[in-house]
Amino acid sequence: MFYLDELIKSESTGTVTELAEKLNISKRHVYNYLNIFNEIGRINRYDESKRSFVYENL
Repeated sequence: MFYLDELIKSESTGTVTELAEKLNISKRHVYNYLNIFNEIGRINRYDESKRSFVYENL
């Protein structure tokens, strides 16, 4: 989860599929982790222009 946090902060996650490959987990796990981040206040969304998940509240 720390690596995922760093990827989001640096806006270099790629798509869900690419992110799952980077983390060596399933796409379902990626969504679960993103939901956990949202629940603890690290609101994220996918930015099409950056092709990355980004934090909205940092």
